[in-house]
Amino acid sequence: MQIIKGDKIANEIIEELAVEVKMLPSDPTLAVILIGNNKQSRKYIEIKEKIAEKIGVNFKLFEFSENIEQSNIVYLIDELNKNSSVNGIIAQMPIPASFDRLKIIWAINPQKDVDGFQMHLFRPPTPMAIINLLLRNKIDIFHKKFVIVGYGFLIGRPLATLLKKQGAFVNIAEKNDRDFRSKILEAEIVVGASGSEKIIQPNLVSKNHIVVDASGVDIDFKKIKSLVKAIVPPIGGIGPLRVANLFSNLIKAYKIQNET
Repeated sequence: MQIIKGDKIANEIIEELAVEVKMLPSDPTLAVILIGNNKQSRKYIEIKEKIAEKIGVNFKLFEFSENIEQSNIVYLIDELNKNSSVNGIIAQMPIPASFDRLKIIWAINPQKDVDGFQMHLFRPPTPMAIINLLLRNKIDIFHKKFVIVGYGFLIGRPLATLLKKQGAFVNIAEKNDRDFRSKILEAEIVVGASGSEKIIQPNLVSKNHIVVDASGVDIDFKKIKSLVKAIVPPIGGIGPLRVANLFSNLIKAYKIQNET
């Protein structure tokens, strides 16, 4: 059994980005919009702010209560789009259900969409973290049978699109599917992306499986780690690479906007 971690690779990327930023004529700036008071969102923002400081980029946080009008958020995004000193804009997910998530995302200038939700100039950091981590560990994707548990907006859907472009065979499993177990057992690589706690249990895996916890909660790591061929754990796996990829997108955005 192989435990595949992403923290070492993420640290290497962060160190490379810090060197790259020092060579730029000015410091890139990331603007983060937080709506509501989701504790997990605040935790993620704190991590991003710490990495921004390590790399040497500016970090601007705009906080709002859930009671703010959506039009005010769209207006702010428009102002940030016009601000040439702001190179990347993200709306921290999840956005409260009372807001039109897509309208907010598509209000962002494609050149500043460093979360990659528009799938235009940039690729979403989490799906790319999964793909890059597999490839860096010499796990081929072409013609491999994947099952993605959960088909959500943040991970499942963009990951399925990117994997298919790499020549993978992709199936989707939702927890209420009648053939949920058989879909997983038929796959070679299982990606937990549902956000449902410990949905992937020992009876769903075999010694031939490579299992990736993309959400941080999908797999029962302690119970299944010895039962599979390889596993990406919920801690130190995809998370660090996701943040590193976000800042890679930010530096790319800066270069596009400044044609460096």
